[in-house]
Amino acid sequence: MNNKAKLIMVDDEAEILRALERSLRKEYQITTTVSANEALQILESESFDLIISDVRMMEMDGLDLLATCQEKYPDMGRIALTGYADMETCQNAVNQQIAQIIISKPWETFELKNLINLVTQLQQLKIENRQLKLALP
Repeated sequence: MNNKAKLIMVDDEAEILRALERSLRKEYQITTTVSANEALQILESESFDLIISDVRMMEMDGLDLLATCQEKYPDMGRIALTGYADMETCQNAVNQQIAQIIISKPWETFELKNLINLVTQLQQLKIENRQLKLALP
């Protein structure tokens, strides 16, 4: 049985996805796509522990993608990846719980892995907490 967390990563720059995949493939099961719309299609048929999405993409803003995921897949962790200094928008996304963490490009792999683990553990605790509350008389 494979206990690796399942990640879906979305960035309209394929080279960024390749770099992320190289950095993370040993520790996680990874699916990548250069399209936010394709990511939404994949999510309809497959479940993931975490989504990492670039903020600025051509066809759909990454924060819009994460907001859709927040609504449709609330048990999935959400990390926004940004190469831009648009921190006010990103901070608003965190305040609204659209993204749990914002990571700047270029990322530091050790830090990224720690943040992925933190977010996936937080999501698992939320799920367990909800299940325990439901089990109460």
